[in-house]
Amino acid sequence: MLRPVKAGGALVGSLLGAALLTSCGEKDTHEKIMEDTLGLMERVVAVVEEVQDKDTAEAAAEKLDDMVGDFEKVAERIDAIGDPDEETEKALKEKFEKRGEELIEKMMSSMVAVATMDPSMMQTLQAPMEKIGTVMEKVR
Repeated sequence: MLRPVKAGGALVGSLLGAALLTSCGEKDTHEKIMEDTLGLMERVVAVVEEVQDKDTAEAAAEKLDDMVGDFEKVAERIDAIGDPDEETEKALKEKFEKRGEELIEKMMSSMVAVATMDPSMMQTLQAPMEKIGTVMEKVR
């Protein structure tokens, strides 16, 4: 199974790992799961990028906490579909690896930016980020 480089922590690695394995009403495919999981990652990045002060950090923490359920649904879908075969895994890597790496880089830079502005704001985001990471770690 293709596993991501843990550039920046368990959450980022877990999210990308989960992306390799996530659709409502139609049969799941590994490609669909990858698209959906990367979409969730993009939402996380967008939420973290909104943080400018303590008020926006608290609002972001609430949004991230609300997203935990979305990640739990992804985890269920990943568990249901199982690991891709070698051919599928190779195709997924070719199609999505660059996008995943870019998202990881964006996520890390946005988290560093928040921590640089005020470390207490990053602490505000820590609990919901850990919840998301815990959900995704279960499926790795």
